[in-house]
Amino acid sequence: MSLPKNKLIENALRIYLDHLRRSEYVKSFRQAGEDEDMTLMAEEGMGDYLKQLDDEAR
Repeated sequence: MSLPKNKLIENALRIYLDHLRRSEYVKSFRQAGEDEDMTLMAEEGMGDYLKQLDDEAR
């Protein structure tokens, strides 16, 4: 590769940290999906959102 070693390490570390961050998002969404209270709250919020869309369309 034509990259200096420090740039190669910097790029690898950036990719690794991004992977860790994405893994945390996946984990939190899975936990939220299994939480009944969270699911109910999301469904209620979706109902409110759809009502707002309907009101704005009128």
